[in-house]
Amino acid sequence: MLSATHDRLFGKVPFDQRIRRRPVAKLGEGGPPQRAADWICGEPLAFLIEVNGQRIYIDSGGTPAQLPPNERVDLAILGMALPDSRARLRAALARLQPRYVLPSHQDDFFRPLSAGFQFGPLTDFPRCATRVLRSRIAVA
Repeated sequence: MLSATHDRLFGKVPFDQRIRRRPVAKLGEGGPPQRAADWICGEPLAFLIEVNGQRIYIDSGGTPAQLPPNERVDLAILGMALPDSRARLRAALARLQPRYVLPSHQDDFFRPLSAGFQFGPLTDFPRCATRVLRSRIAVA
């Protein structure tokens, strides 16, 4: 596990509160957050996993100030939802030198899952894909 940062949204980290506004339900009680104010950001983390000589780096995004380590990986699963993560994409690809990239965290998670996948309103995924392809890295 590695330290990470969270992308900023409109200049600040979303849901960056240390205390929940409503009590946490015990297992089997209550349900998911009912409104956006119920969410908390928590502690962002990144992961570097090695299995049978294959290396996977997982990071949901972050500010340009916090880049991944200089570690060559086979698969980079990188968040590309917000401007901060897109601003650091080129540098992240240069550090990781991945064989494959799997873009993540670009869904509109304010819509119910039953509505099907839709890119988040601030996501510019086609531009991210173009950047990755220009780097001659396969998009998984």
